[in-house]
Amino acid sequence: MRSVIHEDIKNKSTLLVTIGDSWTWGDSIDNISSSGTLDSPKRLVSIYGYHLQNLLGDCDWINLGYPGTGNRWIIDCALRFDLIQPMTNYKNIILSVGLTDIGRDTYPRYDTRLGISFQQFAEKTEQEFLTKLKTLENNPNITLLVSRNFTSTFEKNKSVIKNHLPNKWIDISKNNWDPVYNLAECFTLNYPDTLSTIEKEWAIAVGIPTSQSVIDFLIKCPLHYNTGSKHPTEEGHKFWAEYLHDYICHL
Repeated sequence: MRSVIHEDIKNKSTLLVTIGDSWTWGDSIDNISSSGTLDSPKRLVSIYGYHLQNLLGDCDWINLGYPGTGNRWIIDCALRFDLIQPMTNYKNIILSVGLTDIGRDTYPRYDTRLGISFQQFAEKTEQEFLTKLKTLENNPNITLLVSRNFTSTFEKNKSVIKNHLPNKWIDISKNNWDPVYNLAECFTLNYPDTLSTIEKEWAIAVGIPTSQSVIDFLIKCPLHYNTGSKHPTEEGHKFWAEYLHDYICHL
């Protein structure tokens, strides 16, 4: 059976919570698929949350990975820990929130009748998400880390979160494989049918080629499986855990 929740609770004083989509869940490890019916015990000892727990040492761990989900689900899960923390004995909860493609949350909600462009709508939606997450920073017992997997946060929104990691997961893959690879910034991979003529021209000229550059990279990079959605390999998960651990140690 497959589950979106994994818990390793031993009553430690620190709790690590890793939240995200299929990349956090560990899709493709040991040939498993989120669309299938079977799981593999190898997944839970290969995903980045497992490695990060070991690197941090002496902490409990909860992994919340929902393949195919959007940022609304990810953020909703994170916000619940602000309510949960006072009811626990945890002196520190480390929330590692891995956001995904904002297009999953803007399509099909975007409509030209809103009077703004699709990019403006995506930026506004993302800003609202990050502003909600920012409320977690008011809890002194929660350390919030926000990162991205294969897409980027809009530049104007990066400063909303105190600990918005400067590198995406695919940046770490690039740096550990081919640091000179020309990897373009990728903001959203989903374009609604309601784009204006100008926006369609932009998507054809800029948006789609930018997204394609990321897809090309994922196909070539040995730290990602060359199947399905090009999820990280076991080694790719280790590199991401090491990057997060290094960031945490310098807080």
